[in-house]
Amino acid sequence: MYAKSISKPKPEINLSCFSFLFSEIFQYLSKNDKEKDIEQSLIDFANPIGERVLELAMYREKTKGKRYTNIVDVLHFIRGPVWKLLFGKMAEDLQQSSEDEDVYFIKDLCPITNKYTCTRDSINCAAFIAGIIEGVLCSIDFPAKVVPHFAEDDDEFTDSTLFQIKFTKGALEYEARYSGDS
Repeated sequence: MYAKSISKPKPEINLSCFSFLFSEIFQYLSKNDKEKDIEQSLIDFANPIGERVLELAMYREKTKGKRYTNIVDVLHFIRGPVWKLLFGKMAEDLQQSSEDEDVYFIKDLCPITNKYTCTRDSINCAAFIAGIIEGVLCSIDFPAKVVPHFAEDDDEFTDSTLFQIKFTKGALEYEARYSGDS
C-alpha cells in the first residue's frame, strides 16, 4: 500500500467511492444551511482541498518551487495539470470576459459533482470544484472569487458549468509587481 509512488499519476478515478463520499458531504452541509448557503458551504469545504491539490500537481509536474507571476499561466496550469489530476482530462475551455478584464471562465461540460447529485433548479454542486479552484488560486497568491454557473449551450440544455473566476485587486497587484521577474 505504501509502496505506490505519488509521482506517477494513475488515470483511475473510483467514481462510485467519490459519489458516495460527495453525497454524504452534500447531505451533511444541507442539513443546516439554507438553499443559497449550500453552494457557499461547498466552496468553503473544498477550499483547503485546493491547497493540497496544488502541492500534488506541482510535485507531479516537477514545478515545485516555481512562482507563477501571470494570471493566464496560472489558469492554464489549473485547466491542464490540475484538472487532469482531479478528473483525468483537461477542462474544455478557458476564456477571458469581454466585459471585465479581471474575470475569466473555465468550462467543464459535465462536472463529476453534478453527475449523480442535485437538481438543476437551484443548487450547482460544482461549487465544490469552484472551492478547489479558489484554494489553488489563493495558495499561488492569486486570490479570486470562483462561482459556478450552469451554462446553456446554443442548441441544447446540458450539464455544462462555467466557473467564473473574478480576481481580487491583490491578485492584480501581485501580477503587476512580479510580471517582469518571470
